[in-house]
Amino acid sequence: MQQKPDYSKSEQYTLSIRLAPGGFSFYLVDPVNEGAALYESFLLPKNQPVVNAIEEVVYKNEHLLLSYKKTELVVVSPFYTIVPAAFSNIETGERLLSFTHENATGKYFVNDFRKKEMVNHFAVNEDSYNFLTRTFALSKVIHYMTPMLEYFTERSRFGNYSKMYANLESDRIDLFCFHRNQLELVNSYACQNLNDAIYYTLYTWEKLGLHQVNDELHICGDAGLRSRMTPHLSKYIQRVLPLNPPTSWYVAPADNKPLPLDLKTLSLCV
Repeated sequence: MQQKPDYSKSEQYTLSIRLAPGGFSFYLVDPVNEGAALYESFLLPKNQPVVNAIEEVVYKNEHLLLSYKKTELVVVSPFYTIVPAAFSNIETGERLLSFTHENATGKYFVNDFRKKEMVNHFAVNEDSYNFLTRTFALSKVIHYMTPMLEYFTERSRFGNYSKMYANLESDRIDLFCFHRNQLELVNSYACQNLNDAIYYTLYTWEKLGLHQVNDELHICGDAGLRSRMTPHLSKYIQRVLPLNPPTSWYVAPADNKPLPLDLKTLSLCV
């Protein structure tokens, strides 16, 4: 049975702060005993500056201000670009990010991958980042696509057919496509409803020339959306499969709140 954290032992815990458009959440886990975890998520009001809303959440949850063994920041943002490692210097990365996302502003970061073949350049809202660095001893800043891509890259090694991985959330779908272990596409699409997610999945499947019978579509993320989406996609794609990472990679919260896939796979990041 999972337990809630014992804050008197906070210095042996890992705190992962997740900053998303319109939302702020945190995942607190004991990596030593693997018996205690807590996940809380908050909607940020639209009628005030983001940084002010984050401050309110943090100071209303005083246990966040304790000393932790490690504190990481996970950034959910559409402003990212994944490129070969040859473009890993920050100056080139900033230019690429500005080219692929005209509205990308903020502080720039780079995530490396375990295979060293590619990097993820991304931007973080600077005001929010400055507040978080003043408040927390951040050891690492991770874009949410980075751990998921690590996971899917490892999964794609099996079999000689193409695979598409779809991560479903309430407001977007993230697509990852591989052909015989070679990455072909990574993209995220904002979705207002389930029909949008179905459209982007089938549109990408067709554009990449994936086979309706031989190739596979693996769906992760929101379980409710996944169960509603699968029957529609199964009309056009024969091999539509649910996918969840091994439970040994993460600690489930005491109240069984569903964790985003990026937090479930966070341990894969270098």
